[in-house]
Formats: sequence, structure tokens, C-alpha cells
Amino acid sequence: LSDCVLFENGHPHRWYVTGSAGEVKPKRNIDTKTISQRWMKISEELSTNYVAAVKQTGGLIKFLTKDAWENFIAETRFDPNLCSAHCFLGAGSNCLIYRSTYNLNLQTKRWKISTHTYTVPFQEPVCVISEEKLVLNESRASSIHKVTDLATTTVVRYVEKMLKVQIVQCVVDYVIDRKSQIWMLWSSNVLLHRFLPPIDQFEGTINMKTSSPTSRVQTPGSPFYREENQTS
Repeated sequence: LSDCVLFENGHPHRWYVTGSAGEVKPKRNIDTKTISQRWMKISEELSTNYVAAVKQTGGLIKFLTKDAWENFIAETRFDPNLCSAHCFLGAGSNCLIYRSTYNLNLQTKRWKISTHTYTVPFQEPVCVISEEKLVLNESRASSIHKVTDLATTTVVRYVEKMLKVQIVQCVVDYVIDRKSQIWMLWSSNVLLHRFLPPIDQFEGTINMKTSSPTSRVQTPGSPFYREENQTS
């Protein structure tokens, strides 16, 4: 996972990094100066055009060059519509982003993953991209698909296990740096089923009995099925 800072109400809330062993872990101290120095150093080492990308509500992504990033991180108060900031590791003047889309068929319980690409052109000092206006092209890089498919499946199964939900659709973006390392950037859309415990209609209490792992999969016709569409 590329370095990621999550925001809540215009304030940095959590900072995640990937350790030397490949594990994703949170940093205890969230200091914007430290974050900026780290991301600037990474940008210089990998010769990236953009230091960071910031995501806002409504599917807006802003890719920031060095000057734009320095101005952004120097703000004393951030935009309340800001969702997250990501260390951007893309290389080249027209950086290619790989989008992996996981889809589950509720009837057959089978899933498939498709991969497309979109380009982030170099624009100073900021490149603004809207999810609604993205031009996606089918990817034919089978060797890259094997890696992104595995990564996306791992993410889906982990989230399902931790949140006790069933993911129907998950969209994850990846980028390749100058060292040919693939990095997960973010998930732009997640559609899931959340299973609610049955309610005792006579006593008005919630039945807290736990079900076996194999009984968690229900159909949309279940009375305790709720569909949610989330972005991150």
C-alpha cells in the first residue's frame, strides 16, 4: 500500500505505511511536517512528477506537483470535503493507473476480476480528475493482471472477514513505480451486503446468536439484507 493519510472533518486522522516486510501498519504520530518530508524524499528517489494525490468527496482526485504539495501541506485548516491523501508513486509524463474491478454474482456465488487502465497526464501545478469523466481502456498486460488480481482478492477477503460483510463489487487502483514495483493506491468504490441479526418481534430484543461462517451468505431477498454503497 502506498502511504495513505485519512482525514476526518478536515483533520489528519490516520496514517498508514507499508513496512520493510510488506506489512501495512499505522503510524502512531501524525505529523504533517514528517509526512511531507517523507513523501518529498520518496518523490525525489523515484523521480515522480507528482508528490501526492488527494481525494475529495464526489469522486474528485487532485494530483499535486512539488509546489502544489508544499502549499497544500502548509495549510493550517484543510478542506472538510477532503477524504484522504496518498503518496503518489507513478512514473512518466502520462502515468498509467491500473484499475481492478471485482464483481460477485449473487446467484452463482462466483466472482471475476476485470482490469482496465486510465492515464494521469502531467499538468502543473495540479491535475484534477473526476471519477465520472474517467476514460477506461481494457488492459492486456496479463503478467500485471496476475499480481493485481491476487492483491484485490486478498483485500476483498480481508475486509469481508474483518467487517463480517459480503462484498459484491470492489474497485481498486494500482500504480507501477520506476523500479517496477506495483503499489495499491486506493479503492474508489465498494458495494457490499451487511448482514443484520434477526429481531425478536415479540420482545423487541436482538438475537445475538452467532451463525457459522458458511451461513453468512444470504440473498438480496433476505429480510435482514441491507445494501450499501461506500467509497474510500
